[in-house]
Amino acid sequence: MSRAGHLPILFALLLPIAALADGGAARRPTDAPALPPVGHPDSASRAVSTWSGILPPDLVLETMRESDEALARDDDPSDPVYAPREWGAAKGAGPGSGGALRALGADLRINGPGAANNCEAELSLSAQGLQIVAGWNDGASFGVRPGATGWGYSVDGGATWIDAGSPPTTGLTDIYYGDPVIVSEPAGHWYLASLYRPSAGQYAISVNHGMFVGSTLVWANPYVIAVSGSDVLDKPWLATDPVSGAVYVAYVRFFGAGGQRLEFSRSLDHGVTWSAPIALSDPATSGDMSPRLRVGPNGEVFLAYYCFSRVDSKEYLRIRRSNDAGLTFGPEANIGGRAFMNNFYSGPAGFNRERVVAQVSFDVDLSSTPSRGTLIAVWNEGVDFNRDLLGTTGVVNELEPDDASAQATPFTLGATLHGALAGVFDQDWFSFTGLAGQVAEFSLTPVDASCNGYLRLFAGGGATANRVAYSHFSGGRSPIEFTLPSTGTYYLRVLNWDGFTADIGAYQVVTGAHTPSFTDVARDHRDIMLSRSSDGGTTWSPPTRVSDTPPGFDEIWPEVAIDVAHRVFVSWYGHVGDPANGILTDVYVARSDDSGRTFGASARVNAGPSVNWNNVASNMFPNMGDYSALIADGMNVYANWTDGRGGSPDSYFSRVVDATAEVAPAPVHANSLAVRGAGVAMGRLRVLLTLPHAGAVRLRAFDLAGRAVATRDLAAAGAGEHPLELGEGLAAGVYLVRVDEAGVTASAKVVALR
Repeated sequence: MSRAGHLPILFALLLPIAALADGGAARRPTDAPALPPVGHPDSASRAVSTWSGILPPDLVLETMRESDEALARDDDPSDPVYAPREWGAAKGAGPGSGGALRALGADLRINGPGAANNCEAELSLSAQGLQIVAGWNDGASFGVRPGATGWGYSVDGGATWIDAGSPPTTGLTDIYYGDPVIVSEPAGHWYLASLYRPSAGQYAISVNHGMFVGSTLVWANPYVIAVSGSDVLDKPWLATDPVSGAVYVAYVRFFGAGGQRLEFSRSLDHGVTWSAPIALSDPATSGDMSPRLRVGPNGEVFLAYYCFSRVDSKEYLRIRRSNDAGLTFGPEANIGGRAFMNNFYSGPAGFNRERVVAQVSFDVDLSSTPSRGTLIAVWNEGVDFNRDLLGTTGVVNELEPDDASAQATPFTLGATLHGALAGVFDQDWFSFTGLAGQVAEFSLTPVDASCNGYLRLFAGGGATANRVAYSHFSGGRSPIEFTLPSTGTYYLRVLNWDGFTADIGAYQVVTGAHTPSFTDVARDHRDIMLSRSSDGGTTWSPPTRVSDTPPGFDEIWPEVAIDVAHRVFVSWYGHVGDPANGILTDVYVARSDDSGRTFGASARVNAGPSVNWNNVASNMFPNMGDYSALIADGMNVYANWTDGRGGSPDSYFSRVVDATAEVAPAPVHANSLAVRGAGVAMGRLRVLLTLPHAGAVRLRAFDLAGRAVATRDLAAAGAGEHPLELGEGLAAGVYLVRVDEAGVTASAKVVALR
């Protein structure tokens, strides 16, 4: 289909809301895909529908990238709810769920202050020792040179930050369009990938190379990896090889004629030149997007991504491996060993875009422990709603007037709701009593072909602040799946999408509740799932749930990071702090000390109040971004998320684990193998090694950035205790000492004071 004159979805997702408003109305694109006819019952019949029949999966995939130059009218920033709030306005802070992690330190905003509704979201983070660099979408300069890619950096381990604006541009017409990804490697090379527009009508992926000059990071001009005037290039991701210095980029190409594929390029000269992109998927058999890249301990390149299979019409999270630095890639493997249930019909409470993009986060264990090389992947997944029957208990017709929640037409879950939008300002409200833990399901579809409405769900009342879900697909199809956090009254509302009289008319909403199935992995409409692979991504463990959150609360956008002590950290956005309505949002993290097999109690990361995103003004969407960031640099672990406590979406940063204060991980040992720190002498680390039996032993010391600074091999050490020293001229600081003997590992933290 032609895209002339229309912004693609990657730009539409970021487009300032004010630019879309036209007297409170915005027009959907004229090249939206034609929808197949939808049958509908008359008022005397029952509408029995399975969830899987609501939207053809292929249509869903296509509409996810359509140029929806429309915005739900009650998300218009002219709405009084978007009046700026005072900085730090008090909110009730939802409780965290426990303390397996040490008490987390204070967090801080890392982007500079801007206009009240400027959006800083879609975050990326990389660290090398005290140098930490972050990237974000920046609403302050969307569509205006240099563009909507912002970045900042810290040279004191994250204690203070500089908002550095946007990277440099090359010509007079080039503009950055966000989705920044930042990576680095120990030799001091930094890279920033972004969406880019060299000139009007072009879509490109760019990469900047940077290095610190003193205490300032200096970026070179962008290198354009790929550019097109007809295809849309989206969702870049980067990875570097810390040994060879190679840097890799992957992205998705949406063809103007339909279909999509993943593409890949590499640079072996620190970003000076890049290889011609190669195709890594076939649009005839799959629709792939949202790539992620990691480099393994032996230089393997891992590429994970979302896949809609055109072979079996199922959705997967998949991974491929290259053993030759990205020249070729091996076969696909399914993460979790199966298809997954992707609930992208609506985002979390307050999310201001009508659907969410599927993502998978993964990391590779680069520690010197026996788990070295293990891959850990995390994602959010819903219950298996494909088997559910909706609209089985009869028809309920709307009762006018029903333009407010107080006038809502009551129904019970299972009913088919019939109504009509009589005008562009007509609102139709319905209400039902739900039970805590029910996974309620709804699907709005047109009866009159012209009807183009969208659907919202409210909890705790019918005010703007009570919105929990928002859904719209082209042509007025709007599914919602939501787990009810408490027993009480909930509200549905149907409203005209675009403000044009040609798009009003009759509709129906089929409703129901999920019936638990043996195919369910999640308990809710979204839970955080994890799978691990110990054979280089060939096979994967069955998915397990990460968090300790009780049933009934949305969890979304997980990220995973593995430190040099092989501890696995997972972060996510959660709503357990709002047991009544599931609206208030916090960021949580949990830790595993056994390579992701089990996790301790989670802890809240954000030190500020829980956020009601319905009350946060944003000049871009998505207001919360499609992902956050969690990284491990040695034994330091850092989180970066979008927070709305100041009334606008801002980039916030916290040190989740401070290696200078964190308690050393419990030694992993057999019998009595152990190592204990005893101090330092003349730049050497003193340790006390206990061996259960005679054998060959290797001791290694790592600094806080995870770099090996000393090694000592004992070819034949006897059983018992051994006071030992290792290293020469070590600087004052904290070190992790490891001992490996016959496949068993122990560790200790040693503080060096000179």
